[in-house]
Amino acid sequence: DQPINIHLTGCPNSCAQHYMGDIGLLGTKVTLSGERVEGYNVVLGGGFGEKQAVAREIFKGITFSELPTLLEHVLRKYLDLRKQGESFADFTRRHSVKELQEMFSEY
Repeated sequence: DQPINIHLTGCPNSCAQHYMGDIGLLGTKVTLSGERVEGYNVVLGGGFGEKQAVAREIFKGITFSELPTLLEHVLRKYLDLRKQGESFADFTRRHSVKELQEMFSEY
């Protein structure tokens, strides 16, 4: 199987380079029922080396409590729908942002 790199940052300068991971998480504040809570913007499809790419933002304002369910759903969809031997980066790159949002919207 293929490794999946997850980059997490809360730094507004992107010190952990969330946009370069297969999955990138940028900490942010999200309004939920009128209150500001911890949350993340989620980007997918980044990479280094021969397959370098900047990840694309797929979800914005996901609360901390929603994040585990979303990530599990994303990874299960990848495992179910990928081509044989296809990396997570290649899987996300062969779909448009809209297709990925629709594919993962059921979380």
